[in-house]
Amino acid sequence: MMQNSEIKTTCSYCGVGCGIIVTKDSKNAVEV
Repeated sequence: MMQNSEIKTTCSYCGVGCGIIVTKDSKNAVEV
């Protein structure tokens, strides 16, 4: 079983840099 990959993104609402963390599991399911 693979670890979840974690991607730090920027909020598209205001763009000031508050982060949204997106994870993707080994079955390619995405969670925000």
